Amino acid sequence: MFKVSDYISDDGYDPFKKWLESLSDRQVRARILVRVQRLAAGNFGDCKPIAEDIWELRIDHGAGYRVYYTKAGEKNDLNPSGWR
Repeated sequence: MFKVSDYISDDGYDPFKKWLESLSDRQVRARILVRVQRLAAGNFGDCKPIAEDIWELRIDHGAGYRVYYTKAGEKNDLNPSGWR
């Protein structure tokens, strides 16, 4: 099991939440959230490392969405961020 938590900047900005809210297609948002829930359950699916501490979770739907995440500290904490 992994704990998934959004990165929140010092001024309270949540880039993952902001990105999700910017997506007009509710079905796409739902698919992304399901994939993040699967990540929390340990099912990483279609993903690959893109840098030493950054992973790309690929969501093959529509334009092809990506969720980038890092593993925070020694715990199983994952911090997602999205992109299209």
